[in-house]
Amino acid sequence: MSCTGIAANIAFNCNSTGNNAGVEELAVLFRWSDIDQGACTFDATNPLKLETLVGDSSPLAGYSYTSAFNAIRPNFSKVADGFNPNKYAHVVNLPIYGEDPTTNRELEKLVGDKVVAVVFTNARTVEVFGFWSGLYVTSYTKDFYENEASHQIVLSTPEGVAEPSIPYHYVGSSSPSDDFETLRAEILAYVS
Repeated sequence: MSCTGIAANIAFNCNSTGNNAGVEELAVLFRWSDIDQGACTFDATNPLKLETLVGDSSPLAGYSYTSAFNAIRPNFSKVADGFNPNKYAHVVNLPIYGEDPTTNRELEKLVGDKVVAVVFTNARTVEVFGFWSGLYVTSYTKDFYENEASHQIVLSTPEGVAEPSIPYHYVGSSSPSDDFETLRAEILAYVS
């Protein structure tokens, strides 16, 4: 990250308003410990563009989590912390609809894990949350009379820890691209 000040204009973009808000009803989770963060590459001119996801020692495996009702809600916020201006908390609200032993067991395992979450936005971008610090289940509730009886899971940067930037914009491993379908396919290829 550069410590320099602002250096470019930002114009209104008609293509990023209205129906582009929100994300698809699919998130791909990776075990944080399975990613070799040091081997992943970033764009040389824009360090917020992640070009590769590299597995630590074995092929990288992703796990798809599907929701419904436009309920996956990723967000981030600036963390005020003294002299370091680059601290952010990443959060992914991940409601899961399902009531069976397999789903329940996987969600229970998720509670004890540290993950990186990839979401696909309606603005046709691929965003990566928790890349450096990981995301933990910081809240997990289920009320059989609320929220369509879904498992309400909140993945977030833990208290006292921060990501050094806003979520990364995944631009692809073979050749940096803005083609959403290509990028989406690259991420989904990790899901077995």
